[in-house]
Amino acid sequence: MISSRIRRQEEKQARRRIAVGIIGIIAICVFLFVFGLRLLIAFSVFVERIRGNTKDLTQTGKTVLLAPILEPIPQATNSATIAIHGTAQPDTTLLLFLNGDEYKRIDIDTSGTFSVDAISLPAGTVTISARSTHSDGSVSDISNTITTIIDRTPPEIIITKPQDNDTINDGTNRAVVEGKTDPDAKVTVNDRIIIIRSDGSFNYTLPVQDGENTLRFVSTDPAGNSIEIERKITYVP
Repeated sequence: MISSRIRRQEEKQARRRIAVGIIGIIAICVFLFVFGLRLLIAFSVFVERIRGNTKDLTQTGKTVLLAPILEPIPQATNSATIAIHGTAQPDTTLLLFLNGDEYKRIDIDTSGTFSVDAISLPAGTVTISARSTHSDGSVSDISNTITTIIDRTPPEIIITKPQDNDTINDGTNRAVVEGKTDPDAKVTVNDRIIIIRSDGSFNYTLPVQDGENTLRFVSTDPAGNSIEIERKITYVP
């Protein structure tokens, strides 16, 4: 009896601690959502005071800056330019870096948002990051780094079956197509999606009409580059 009562009390206390923890997390989330970036910065300063760093902050006269946040970009593209969007601390200057080198400086207004259109991109892998700076000399930590691959080379595609001008008369009104392309590409034949194996090979059975048929194969890579091949076949019923 006594052990059972003690167990129930312990379980009740455990549930209470969990409930308090959940309420605390929800309260923090609501606080951040409602009061925004400015109060978050003020909270950071408050934490520094608790840690005993107030003297350093007031002596240097520096502003505590949070790192900017860059929005995601496509993992690969064949475009010569790209647009970058993000958020940064209001009333600061954003330093935007392209492959580690400073690319542009942007004055951030009270909205805290920024957009940079038509950034020229070299071929290959491109990394983009940013820092916030203040007129008093303060500099934030580096932002998240976003990466994209600039690829302007179309994928390869080989059609092994059917050959051009083949004649089919198997009584099924279907044609078997086989071939190979880049493993990360997407292939369609007459706008029908073909499933690609891990090595890039594919096999598909396509309905055809009596007489001449044109099979249009298109392979498109993740960057948007594409290549097209046509095969003409004749189906004899």
